[in-house]
Amino acid sequence: MKFKNSIGRGILSELSEMKIFESAPIKKFFNKFLLVFVLYIVAAASFNGFFVKWAFCDSEERYSFEMMFDETAHRPFVHRQLMLDVARGISSIIPDNPKARLIDHLDRHDEIGTHYSLSKIDSRYTIEYNLVYWMCFFCLLGSVFLWRKIFIELTKNKIAGTLVACCFAIIFPIFETVGGYFYDFGELLFFSLATFFALRGSWLALIIITPIAEYNKESFLFFVLTMFPFLAVKLGNKKAALTVIFAAFISGLTYLHVSHIYAGNLGGATEFHLMGHIEELTQDWLKFEFNYGVLMGQEMF
Repeated sequence: MKFKNSIGRGILSELSEMKIFESAPIKKFFNKFLLVFVLYIVAAASFNGFFVKWAFCDSEERYSFEMMFDETAHRPFVHRQLMLDVARGISSIIPDNPKARLIDHLDRHDEIGTHYSLSKIDSRYTIEYNLVYWMCFFCLLGSVFLWRKIFIELTKNKIAGTLVACCFAIIFPIFETVGGYFYDFGELLFFSLATFFALRGSWLALIIITPIAEYNKESFLFFVLTMFPFLAVKLGNKKAALTVIFAAFISGLTYLHVSHIYAGNLGGATEFHLMGHIEELTQDWLKFEFNYGVLMGQEMF
């Protein structure tokens, strides 16, 4: 035992003399690793808070996952097909035999359904459901990293930027009050990308993501207009205005194309909830819902 202890002390002594953890590259690696680990955990907690609360609206009569996948959901919800199209594309390139085995495995070991006590999803949607699940998480994770960069840019402080990004991620499930769906995570990512590009004056990158962001959700048409002040700082008023107008024009064309595809679905092109929101703010204040498994005020934000 003494012999082993002396060997251990000798190894520790040699490691301390090497000062491996004082090396600048090693320090930088561990700093990056810890940052990724912390942001990953924060995003996982936030996504768990959302999914326990809403899942993918599997029991909804107008826009359940099955209806969205089959493109029979009501408008305007059915317009938001980006993640489903990506999932369909990935699923379509999987050969039939491996796909059948994968579906069987996922059905027998449904970690998502078992963990969240969800209603059983039809096996026709198993692969796509799981793909959308992970796409949503990584959209949120990517958004958290972008928020950190955005807030560091605005505050000029890495610690403050990191803390604000983490806090916003944790609060996000509380924002998703009364309802929330998978395309909200794509919306978060594209809003974050647009803000990041605008802050840096990257007008071309903003234009490139515009049709994709609009295809994910029509709200990007209005959000892109708010990028003018950020762009103006880097590009000047004239170029910023032209960028925003052109991006809005592309968004509008994308929206018209998508709305034409689903013109025959039930529902309307838009849903107007302003008066309902005002009524909610002025009546029935004592409403509650669960966030992270504990009782909180509904619509508290």
